[in-house]
Amino acid sequence: MHVTEFAIVRRKTLEEGGTSVSTPRPGPVPIPVDRLLTTASAVFAKSGYAAATMQGVAKAARVTKPTLYSRFSDKAELYHACLKWEVDYALEYMFAAYSRAETLDTIGEIAGDVQAFFDYARDRPNGFQLIVEIDPSSPPDQNRQRFIDSVIDRILTRIVPGGNNGRFDDQALRRVTAMAVDVAFQTARDAHRHPQTDPQLAADMATSFIAGGIRYALRRARLDDRPD
Repeated sequence: MHVTEFAIVRRKTLEEGGTSVSTPRPGPVPIPVDRLLTTASAVFAKSGYAAATMQGVAKAARVTKPTLYSRFSDKAELYHACLKWEVDYALEYMFAAYSRAETLDTIGEIAGDVQAFFDYARDRPNGFQLIVEIDPSSPPDQNRQRFIDSVIDRILTRIVPGGNNGRFDDQALRRVTAMAVDVAFQTARDAHRHPQTDPQLAADMATSFIAGGIRYALRRARLDDRPD
């Protein structure tokens, strides 16, 4: 609009008792935090904590450094946020798989639980690596242990259908569960480290090992079979 035309329109608006309203300029489109965290997780997983930089993350996420710093004060805060984000995502993913496996027989349920680790590693390799591979250059973080403890707690409720009810030593039962989870965890990590590994064969081996181990360990953990 020409300056003269704008003046005429504005004068007419004021004469009609209105006010002059300027059209606001559109601001920058907000960057979703999940996009930033997913991108940053990939950078940390591929480069390692020491080599990763805020500038590198910003470039990978296609945002400016000021935008990234407006969300996270430094690299350590971003790293902790990434781990929390990935652990939350992993737990939701794993627990959904566990729920689907609950309708299967014992071996099928164990196989489904083990397969969940492998599927997660396949579907979200950067997140899986960030969780399972401890980078010695990274700051300490409790989210990895939260992941393991949460998985153990969830599996623990299913190893003994109907609950313990005093039939088993509680500490022994938790040790059995922790060992089963660790076998699945370590096997999936080993397959992830070595792409030439047949993941289905590795998952089947872990399933057989865990199933046999649980049966034997539960017999040893029973309280009602122990002599007085």
